[in-house]
Amino acid sequence: MTGPPWLRDTIARRFALTIIVVIGLVFALANGAALLAGDWVRPSARGMGLVDRINDIVLLLEAVPPAGRQVAAAAVADGSFRVDVQAPGSAGAVSLDAAAHRQPPQPEVFAPEHGRQRLVLRLAGGSATTADRSVLDTGVGAGPGSYVLAVEVQDGGWVVFTAPTRFWGLDQKARNGIKLAVLTLTVIGISVAAAYQLSRPIRRFTEAVRRFGNDPRAAALPVAGPVELREAVRAFNAMQAKIQAFVSDRTAMLAAISHDLRTPLTKIRLRGEFIEDDDQRARLFRDVDDMQAMVDSALAFFRDDLQDEEVTTFDFPELLRTIADDYADQGHPVAYDGLDNLVHRGKPFALKRAFTNLVDNAVKYGHAPELELRCREDTVVVAVRDSGPGIPTTAFEEVFAPFYRLERSRNRATGGVGLGLTSARSVIQGHGGSITLHNRESGGLELRVTLPA
Repeated sequence: MTGPPWLRDTIARRFALTIIVVIGLVFALANGAALLAGDWVRPSARGMGLVDRINDIVLLLEAVPPAGRQVAAAAVADGSFRVDVQAPGSAGAVSLDAAAHRQPPQPEVFAPEHGRQRLVLRLAGGSATTADRSVLDTGVGAGPGSYVLAVEVQDGGWVVFTAPTRFWGLDQKARNGIKLAVLTLTVIGISVAAAYQLSRPIRRFTEAVRRFGNDPRAAALPVAGPVELREAVRAFNAMQAKIQAFVSDRTAMLAAISHDLRTPLTKIRLRGEFIEDDDQRARLFRDVDDMQAMVDSALAFFRDDLQDEEVTTFDFPELLRTIADDYADQGHPVAYDGLDNLVHRGKPFALKRAFTNLVDNAVKYGHAPELELRCREDTVVVAVRDSGPGIPTTAFEEVFAPFYRLERSRNRATGGVGLGLTSARSVIQGHGGSITLHNRESGGLELRVTLPA
């Protein structure tokens, strides 16, 4: 896509849009939570019943003679607020009366009753004017941050209620804690969702690379995502196509060479019939048979590599029991221990060839072969054991090399041509698995195959 950089679907643009969306959602959710929880977090004085309580106190003090009002006020006060009385005509009463006329109506406080005036002031953050501050200093003595409610009584005096802090509803620390918790949870939730969304194309690309590493015939990755990632995917697909073509051509060429070797081997055998020395003729035929076996094994290996079997579901334990039964029919019993049923997804014929090669090694080079199948979390583990002599740890990796044999004589009576483990590992790695070797403490060798569940 061509056009201005800010219109192109780039990683930088996605990050910028994500940050903008996160900030907007954080503010929206925080304000929404504050509105929804307003009555619970910061209820009004009327909603908490304070207005009715104050009204009852005012009515009580009006019924008391002026001389005894201060004593009565001290008696009705509690630890949350203080009650003071300003006598009619006093300096405090005159100042409060003037301040009440300057102040607009307060919706939080009950409406005037019986001609009473109401004065609501709060000394916090400059919310009170200079004149109102002087009134409070003169008539009340309230400190900064205080909440003040002054109510005029019928004889012209005033009853002043003073609270140093807002004691109704949650306190400031609790409100700040709730706001911080809401913001934190919102940021974490949106950030996790945004990070997951942004990293999804990269995860797909990583999975495609891993899949290609296990299976060179894997399908090409769809071109999607931001511009930078799409360019990387195109380059990866081009590289994958070239590697697949190279591997396919090489395999086809080697298979053709192995096939063409059959003709000269047949001619050598025919010419060997004219050798008069029986001993020399027998040696030549043995060598021809060994070469023929190597050619046949190589052809089978390359033919399997060229085949593209469809992935399907199958019963894994049944596949292993079939291999054990086949060897039992040949007079080589193979014990099976493990799960009775396990539905697995893969290429059953290829896996059967691979495990047949592993069991074949256990039969040829050891005795009392065993098969074990276990499922561990997200993996399937198959163990092929024998009670033979084992192999040196230095040869654990070498035995997987093509045509490698621990027994160097190349005598077919003591083993194959050295392609069994190579072919088995190729199939297992093509399924995203691995194969490792371990010498058993009780004697013998264990080949452990791990496959994705």
